Amino acid sequence: MKTHQLWTGIAFLFSFLYVVSVTAPFAQAAEDVKETTTKTAAHTKAVKKEAKKETAGYYVGSKEGHTYHDPSSRIAKKIKPENLVKFESKAEAEKAGYSPSKVLS
Repeated sequence: MKTHQLWTGIAFLFSFLYVVSVTAPFAQAAEDVKETTTKTAAHTKAVKKEAKKETAGYYVGSKEGHTYHDPSSRIAKKIKPENLVKFESKAEAEKAGYSPSKVLS
C-alpha cells in the first residue's frame, strides 16, 4: 500500500511540475501584455493632453460660414483646410463677424 501511495505522490509531483512548466510562459506573456497596455494607456493620455494644449486658446471657423467652434469639436474637424480660419479669442471671432456655435453659446 505504501508503494502505491509513493507512486501516486510521484505522479502528482510530475503532473504539477508539468503544469507549472507549461503555464509559466503564459503567465509571463500575460504580465508583458499588462505592462504594454499600461504603457500604451499612459502614452495615449499624454498624446491627448498634448493635443489639447495645441488647440487650447484659439477657435476656428470656416471662410464659408458665420460661426466659430472649439477646434476639437466634431464640426470643426470637418472644415476643409483651405477654408479654415483661426481666431485667438472669442472676441476676435465675434469682431470678424462670427457668432459662437450652439455648443459654445
